[in-house]
Amino acid sequence: MKRAIPITGSRRRVSQPTGRRLALFLILSACVLLCCVQTIPFLQASPNRRTLQTSENRIVLSLPTKAQNGINALAYSPNGKYLATVKWDTVQIWNASNGRLLRTQKSAQYKYQHIAFSPDSKYYAASGTVLRIWSTQTGRMLHSTEGDGSDFLRCCFFPDGKRLLTGSYGQNAKIWDVASGRLVHTLHHPRESCSDIDLSPNGSHIVTAHGVATDDPGFVLLCDVKTGRTQQLFQNPSPVNTVRFSPDGQRIVAACFNNVARVWDVKQKKEVLRLQGHTVQLTGALTTPDGKRICTADLFGTIKVWDANTGKELFTLKDKEGAFGALDCSSDGKRLFAADGENATVWNIE
Repeated sequence: MKRAIPITGSRRRVSQPTGRRLALFLILSACVLLCCVQTIPFLQASPNRRTLQTSENRIVLSLPTKAQNGINALAYSPNGKYLATVKWDTVQIWNASNGRLLRTQKSAQYKYQHIAFSPDSKYYAASGTVLRIWSTQTGRMLHSTEGDGSDFLRCCFFPDGKRLLTGSYGQNAKIWDVASGRLVHTLHHPRESCSDIDLSPNGSHIVTAHGVATDDPGFVLLCDVKTGRTQQLFQNPSPVNTVRFSPDGQRIVAACFNNVARVWDVKQKKEVLRLQGHTVQLTGALTTPDGKRICTADLFGTIKVWDANTGKELFTLKDKEGAFGALDCSSDGKRLFAADGENATVWNIE
């Protein structure tokens, strides 16, 4: 039987990892973990909670507006060819296919708060301290009308394209003849502090949102264009920022200060959906022209897209910069045009 002979010479030392080796080990471990997350389905994010990367993948166009003072209005032309942005004293028209800037119209005297295209996309109008109408093809100004002490609020073309509706922060809504620029009718609603106005798709009714101070209640009113008769649809615990008709005119979606969007059935005179999920004041809301989705935006730069029938949240779009202040949609309902304080972006929302 052989005896074990002990080793009495110098012992071999186990080398300790150096800082460089440790760093290399950590980098390789991170790469392996990243590959696992990308390949193993259960490690990936839930499709109902879209990440910023997913939001970026949905971007179709980013317009180089360089709007240091903020973009406060935008519009998507019904024929899908043009995009319009407003940054206070400047109106810009863009090619909707490639994002190329087509025209810049700057005013040294007036400020704009909203912009809209006519149904046939032949004209666009901007409202604010002045109401102006231009030819889309040539950029020639057709009419310019100053306000009568109160700025013009949002402007909307009637379905025939021959008349234009404007609201005001007071109690008046006015209807203008597009060809002549002449005022043809004035409607009065009983509440002041009007924050938004919209026209029904058939041009028969006007809806207005009311409320300014955060602690004040908000109201939504419906006005018959022919008779001028006004009725209150509902009251909200906080001001209502935005109101929009659905494409069929049967529903109204309202974006409210208390972080919710309320969907109201006009005929049944009752709330049919309440969209909750935002954590801060809503700045905008709309129903897509195909009637399938509702889009809502908030002060934290978040857009949520909901199923218009069930109220289920479909996905979330997140902006890097800040609050969204304006929303519009392509006529096919596939693309959403949104702007925060400095950027204007077209998103794919299919």
